[in-house]
Amino acid sequence: MRRTFSDHWYRIANLRLALRPGLSIRLHHYRGEPWYVLRERLHNGLFRVNPATYRFLGRLHVGATLDEVWRASVNDSPEDTPGQDEVFELVTGLYRANLVQVDGSVDEVRLIERAEARHRKPLAARLSELLFLRIPLCDPDPWLNRVRPFIDHVLSGPVLALLLGLVLWAGIELALAGPRAWDQAEHLLQSDNLLLLYAATLLTHLLHELAHAAASKRFGADVRTMGVMLLMLAPMPYVDLSSSWALRDRWQRVVIGGAGMLADLVTGAVATIVWAWTPPGLVNELAYNLMFTTVVYTVVFNINPLMRFDGYYMLSDAIGIPNLHQQAQKQFTRWWRRTVLRETGPDDAPASPRRRAFLGLFFLVSNVYRLSVMVGIVLFVADQYLGIGLVVAAAMVVTNFIAPLQKWLHTLRQPLFRFQQQRLLRRSAAVLATVLAGLMLVPVPDSQVLDGVVEAQQHSRLHTDR
Repeated sequence: MRRTFSDHWYRIANLRLALRPGLSIRLHHYRGEPWYVLRERLHNGLFRVNPATYRFLGRLHVGATLDEVWRASVNDSPEDTPGQDEVFELVTGLYRANLVQVDGSVDEVRLIERAEARHRKPLAARLSELLFLRIPLCDPDPWLNRVRPFIDHVLSGPVLALLLGLVLWAGIELALAGPRAWDQAEHLLQSDNLLLLYAATLLTHLLHELAHAAASKRFGADVRTMGVMLLMLAPMPYVDLSSSWALRDRWQRVVIGGAGMLADLVTGAVATIVWAWTPPGLVNELAYNLMFTTVVYTVVFNINPLMRFDGYYMLSDAIGIPNLHQQAQKQFTRWWRRTVLRETGPDDAPASPRRRAFLGLFFLVSNVYRLSVMVGIVLFVADQYLGIGLVVAAAMVVTNFIAPLQKWLHTLRQPLFRFQQQRLLRRSAAVLATVLAGLMLVPVPDSQVLDGVVEAQQHSRLHTDR
């Protein structure tokens, strides 16, 4: 059941707008349901709508106000017409994606006024974004067009089979020299190795992103932005692959997501073979750093669908659930409100029991795994550099706890929840106290193995007769 009317409708009721001419519109199917993907090629704006919303968008034209179009749509098809709140969000999303043109006589600031207020982030969230800032630098599409024949050759069947054979060879070498690899890992974060570690990470990320871009070009998707991303304040390359979302074939999108991991595996395979067959020295150390960064990044982060990296997007495309993390979060929130807080009312997003169970389980498992990996990273870094480890831990606490808590408290101040704040707070506090008590009171075995030398405080010399 949708909310038909909105208190903020007057802000956009008199707008005269229409879809921009020249948009690329493609019909996609997600889990058997039709969706339309709108794309503006110049700025690579993308937006996905269902058929009912697409029919409403087809009614828009600058000769009538938005209110007139909406009321005419309600009179013709009241069941399919989106509510005023939905139209508000729809128009602001289209405007931000540069997919809609607005009559010049109307102040366009009204379109984004409410959206900016809704999405204005707290200070903690804005500070955490500085750790993951993206800076676009160039357009790699002309270069990709020039090397397109080489891309087609590399992504052919025989070459891929050869590369997989190389990966298998490297896996055998790593298995035979496993103890030596673990011993060398103890010196990975020492000061004299940090420069090599960063150089290896930079090189692997560059090859990783170029592989994504090459696969996108192979399937006809443009790559128009390449730049530098500050990953925990460390500069790393990135490419914008959002144009690949417009591809109809989901398996093409899966291959694009896996291309970066293939580049990591090939890079790691070459590095492993070089490391296994070279004597100690600069080449051996650089090869080990390349091997470590590609293997750990691919296995722990990238290929794992529980982290929001390539494996996650590949799973989302394969099962036909776009925005899998957001859908899982909404499903868990819906379950929390209905089961724990005992909220009543119609379900605004009904789903099958199987889908609800999958989304809820995915939300819980992915968050537990993500927090476990973060704790492991903090402990690994703090073991060598306590100060840096504390800074990383503080950044993670801000991003994963303080910012969501501020957002939740902001929700409590909305008029919709004021009448039940006391009940909501009491039940949430009870659940939180139960979880904390379980964490603090349930005994968990903890042991460590440390090297040491035992020396007696008193000793005597013994002499034997011969």
